[in-house]
Amino acid sequence: MAEPAHALRVIGRSGLTAWQRLPVSRIPAGLKNRARRQLAARRETFIHSVVTPLSQSSSALVRYAMVLGGHQLNLRATLPPGTDPAATVELLVSDGTREFTAPARLLPARPGQGARPMVVAGARLGSQIGGLALTPGRWSVSLRVTPPHSGTPETLRLIGRGETPVLGGATRALTSCPVTGTRYRTGLSPAGRLRLVVAAPLQHAEIVRVTRLFAGLEVDFFPPAAAPEGRLQATDGQQTLDLAYEHCTEAVGLLRCTLPLRELHAADPKRAWTFSWTATDGRRYWLRRRADDLRTARTTVALGTRLVISDSTRALSYVNQRHTVRGTYQVFFAAMPRPATPGTPAPDAPASGPATAPTSIAPTSTATPGTLA
Repeated sequence: MAEPAHALRVIGRSGLTAWQRLPVSRIPAGLKNRARRQLAARRETFIHSVVTPLSQSSSALVRYAMVLGGHQLNLRATLPPGTDPAATVELLVSDGTREFTAPARLLPARPGQGARPMVVAGARLGSQIGGLALTPGRWSVSLRVTPPHSGTPETLRLIGRGETPVLGGATRALTSCPVTGTRYRTGLSPAGRLRLVVAAPLQHAEIVRVTRLFAGLEVDFFPPAAAPEGRLQATDGQQTLDLAYEHCTEAVGLLRCTLPLRELHAADPKRAWTFSWTATDGRRYWLRRRADDLRTARTTVALGTRLVISDSTRALSYVNQRHTVRGTYQVFFAAMPRPATPGTPAPDAPASGPATAPTSIAPTSTATPGTLA
């Protein structure tokens, strides 16, 4: 069994090496991102200027579509003119072979919208939480309209993505479901149709809490479900150190590690240390904070007083913590300024001689009695 696995690893490395040698893979990431942004902007312009006007009479136009809470799809769209106000509308999510429906509510046309009625729909995503059992992949989103007197339903395409607000800070939208970890996001097909992209949850070691001790940090975390056995390591990009951990009785599978700050500082005091859980097969999972933690990194790890440690020369250093953009936990050090030696002059003081106070001369008054000076 070991030989086929080794052969697959060799094939995987060969494929990665071949891809890295392609001319496309050598293009700088900045140019790739710029090309993607320009392509997305041109696609949006094409959809709004060409696809939307041609589809107004036969398709539904999206006004708002977004996944909130990591698992709730909210939709607001306008139907074509002439739609029966008594019709039954359902939200239809399909991948070509399977389809799921959710009820929608039909609202009368508002002033300024012409004869286009409004549809409001919401669907919970994920079978584990009682929602639609969507699997990873691309799903098309449309509306199914059934007239009141005719039993033949009509499927309407949803064109565009509408106005998507940019949410940040504590009100930002979750990128994954806090229960299952599955990631949902709305997107557009090349033809301008609304679709839902479902991705499998990211495997990582989840940090539960970070406790500040008298002279150290204690990290409680859950290893990934795919790799319950492994070892905890710390790396600064150039070297890797194995760390000791213990099992906690608070919860099943919870692990605890007291970070050896002095050892990390002695190994490399100038680089940031990142922590990972390395499985038995060699795969690495970074220690990250919870996906549903909406607090900022400063609020999460910078509460209370700053931690200070000393090295072998008794030099003091601050211990700082942070989370990267992807939520990876890091620890880095900053040297504490040493106090000035007694007897040495301050940098702004003169080299020699006592400081003399400036002399002020009072102005003399030549005013005569009875007049104002």
